[in-house]
Amino acid sequence: MNGMQPKTDAEWQAESDARTLTEAELIKSDPVRHPKAQNAARILLEQKQKEIEDLKKISGAKIDYSKSMNKDGSLKATVGEKK
Repeated sequence: MNGMQPKTDAEWQAESDARTLTEAELIKSDPVRHPKAQNAARILLEQKQKEIEDLKKISGAKIDYSKSMNKDGSLKATVGEKK
């Protein structure tokens, strides 16, 4: 087998992540692709927000966004019982 060892899952993932990050940098620096990607992200966000609202109605859950951001900037929401 040519003395080559097969790659581990971690090695494959690291290479995939490197390709993904490279592609992201190319998109961010492209004056045509970046605005289109931003617009697509806005559309996806609107769709997800609608989906979340529908799920809230179905589940009867109350989501409290009053403390909505973690220290690292990620979104935090607590799900409680419907009042």
